[in-house]
Amino acid sequence: MEQRGYLIATVKPNYKSLRMRYIVVFSEALSHKAKDMLCGPDIKGVSSCIGYMNGYCTTHAVAEKNVDDFKRYVEYLRGEDIISKYRMYETVRFHQIPVRADVYLERKPFDWDTWVDSVQEGEPEKEPKRKRKTKFDKLDLFMLKELELNPRQEWVEIAEKWKKVTDDELSIDSLSKKIGWRFSNRHQYLIETFFVAASKMRGERLFDLTNLFFVTLHAKNENYAYGIGRALNGLSDLPAFAYWSKVQGIPSVILKFQMYKEDCFEFFEALLRLQDTGVLTGAETYMLSRQKALSRTIPLELFEHGDWVKINFEDYKGGEKCEEVFSKASNIRRSGQP
Repeated sequence: MEQRGYLIATVKPNYKSLRMRYIVVFSEALSHKAKDMLCGPDIKGVSSCIGYMNGYCTTHAVAEKNVDDFKRYVEYLRGEDIISKYRMYETVRFHQIPVRADVYLERKPFDWDTWVDSVQEGEPEKEPKRKRKTKFDKLDLFMLKELELNPRQEWVEIAEKWKKVTDDELSIDSLSKKIGWRFSNRHQYLIETFFVAASKMRGERLFDLTNLFFVTLHAKNENYAYGIGRALNGLSDLPAFAYWSKVQGIPSVILKFQMYKEDCFEFFEALLRLQDTGVLTGAETYMLSRQKALSRTIPLELFEHGDWVKINFEDYKGGEKCEEVFSKASNIRRSGQP
């Protein structure tokens, strides 16, 4: 599927194991400075929200120790009339909706009635207990960064790049073996999921056929939130790239997907039916613009002496020029990633 131009493989880090939180913020700007002021040191991505006046979607990889200061800072932007309102969602973990190659090659009708009926109460997943926190260092983070950019790299390629930016005395061969060992024995906890993003569908350009959305689904209780997440896996019968996450602290699920435009309409109709039955208490939809969308990997400069740098409220207030933050070629992800 990769060779035919349909799919591109990539990875997502396990932010919890990295002692971080992945936070999604939707905001409406009142000031021309809003975009830059949302681009703090731990920014991951920024794109415009279609249909909202100066609306932005920003994603942030925030160290656990910095979450309270970050949330205070976003509220400060609202208080200072930099943004008029915002929605902030702290995700728990990522779940890839399974991808099936055959649905990309042949279109078949999707049974939305069956999908709506499949939404039942679920239960929280039981995460395997670990006796101690996952260990990681800057080499681990560098490997994660490189795999996020291109998961098809050989260990020796990553070792060569590491040698260029550090004074590591190990040989390339020894380094590549070390990285391979780390991946086999440690990174099953540091990498959350592998997933694929469609670049073409039916031989056409993806942008012409699909829409890109964030949707937040608010369930009537926690069990139904997990049930909705489980039902979302049934969308694997559609040629759609998607992943979902439980939202921390509330009975909600946040879903990011790109889907055929005609399927989007039917999907939203199905969500309305779930609202009518009381399974959902509401839903928020944010259509993302692909024009000038920016994203990057985890900023390694925020990790020093075995821990993440403390970023205080006053540090966030400085803001950074978005163009400067995302201009570092080594941190920019490949184009076409949703």
